[in-house]
Amino acid sequence: MDKTIVPSYKDLMMPLLQSAADGKEHSVKEAVAGIAETMKLSEEALQVLHSSGRQTLFYNRLGWAKSGLIDAGCLEATGYGRFRITEQGQEMLKQNAIPTVDQSPEEAMDNQYEEFNQRLADELLDKIKSNSSEFFEQLVIDLLMKMGYGVKGMVTRPTKDGGIDGIIEEDPLGFGHIYTQAKRWKESTVSEREMTDFINALTNHKAQKGVLVTTSKISKQARELAQKSDKNIVLIDGEKLVEYMIEYSLGITAYKTYKLQSIDEDYFNQ
Repeated sequence: MDKTIVPSYKDLMMPLLQSAADGKEHSVKEAVAGIAETMKLSEEALQVLHSSGRQTLFYNRLGWAKSGLIDAGCLEATGYGRFRITEQGQEMLKQNAIPTVDQSPEEAMDNQYEEFNQRLADELLDKIKSNSSEFFEQLVIDLLMKMGYGVKGMVTRPTKDGGIDGIIEEDPLGFGHIYTQAKRWKESTVSEREMTDFINALTNHKAQKGVLVTTSKISKQARELAQKSDKNIVLIDGEKLVEYMIEYSLGITAYKTYKLQSIDEDYFNQ
């Protein structure tokens, strides 16, 4: 069992409600130790940080559990960070029931964000496939430059590329180069044959570094061949391609930004 697993927002509702069963005022901070002991949580789980890096994930989820119970009328807010159980909450305890919830608002937003990015990735890949091969060759150069590889990049001449579609100079003096091959395919999978051709092209250019990028997939055999090669070859398939494009904001633009903020506990504990 993974000792770093932190209970979900939903799983923390009943323990939090039970911690307030005496009808007195309580706070999430006060409830942390008791609930952790009751649920037999490991020290590792209690130390897992929230993505904000400013509080633990356990504390964050307890806070959301408190908010959910207040919204459901099971707890009432009595002051900053403090709460008390209500008659409805006591009734829920007797029934050993909690409000019907699946995830906290923050978790729901995270899931929506992931779903939105997946739709964006699908649309992005379709857009790339609908453009020309020449456009895709330049896109590969643009992406690698955005990722910080090299100081200058160029697409080779189509009729004299020798199996190489682009070249990136790694330093101002041109001591190192990265050679690229771009395959804008709609369905076909990059096979051992294409990988062999790319390795041979690198050899003919006396190159040691190569990046093969495709809008489709790369076969297991082709990946194994690249690993066995004496060249340093990086392979990027369609799924990884659009993931990098979203991460480095290539071909996309932000039109709306949300800023989630949390209480700075350090400030209040000075």
